[in-house]
Amino acid sequence: MPDANRTQLATAVLLEQVLRKTYVRLGPQELQPAQWSALRYFKRIYPTGGTVSELSKFLGVTAGPASRAAHTLVKRGLLEARKNPDDKRSTFFCLTANGRAKLAQDPMLALAKNISTLTPTEQENLAETLLKLTGSLKTDTP
Repeated sequence: MPDANRTQLATAVLLEQVLRKTYVRLGPQELQPAQWSALRYFKRIYPTGGTVSELSKFLGVTAGPASRAAHTLVKRGLLEARKNPDDKRSTFFCLTANGRAKLAQDPMLALAKNISTLTPTEQENLAETLLKLTGSLKTDTP
């Protein structure tokens, strides 16, 4: 793949700035982006709960980082860990009431609100473009 030209690189940097500004509140006591993603994932699959293996696939990471994210959220009282009744070797993670309340502070809500100010055509074009980029990044190798 040829090097990106100045406009392409500038666009990538702008996208990075959007994400940094979305998570501007991050500090040592705040959730990190992967932990927010994990909370969103467990909200989507609520009430059945999910496993670290499923979370790792969703996040696109190995089991180690997914496990650390889930266990950190348990320690913070945002997730509950329960043994799988059908397979004692696996654990299900579910949102707690505190986890659902924390999601009301999700930084992505502010970004979604900003996206809502775009015209419907701009929103559709942005979504299509981001889907295309996400798909190409899955298979791209550095």
